[in-house]
Amino acid sequence: MSSKKTSSKLIVNFDISYSLFGISSSEQIFVASIELNKLIKINLSLCKSLELKRNSNLLSFSTFSFNNHDCNLNYSLISNKTKDGFLLENYKNLDYLFIVSSNEQNMLFKQDLFKKLRSEIFIVVSELKLTNKKEIELINNVLYQLWTDTKYTHS
Repeated sequence: MSSKKTSSKLIVNFDISYSLFGISSSEQIFVASIELNKLIKINLSLCKSLELKRNSNLLSFSTFSFNNHDCNLNYSLISNKTKDGFLLENYKNLDYLFIVSSNEQNMLFKQDLFKKLRSEIFIVVSELKLTNKKEIELINNVLYQLWTDTKYTHS
């Protein structure tokens, strides 16, 4: 009897909306988190790094998060770069991804948040509209991992 090594992919379909912002900055992630805390009056704090296995490499991305239970909002600042690769490979010009997720969001909230993200330490801040199916799947699984502490394998 031979034993075969099997692996499976975790695919999650969320019914949770999120806004995804890309940030370019010459500052380190902890400085960017302090700036975001000041700008939008939240309390991002360092949490377990986001781990992603890609092509037999384990990539680890620094992550800061905050859950506002009163407003039912989750905020996550994630490094887009490691020495071995990028979280979103099509956005190599971005240093950080800032994700705001909730059961529901409206356009007014997003516009107000986007206005508040203006800072001298952020070179570029832009809202990302992902259209690539693999990137959308990746972000959904990143959110799942952040909330459940489950690792994700990405091909």
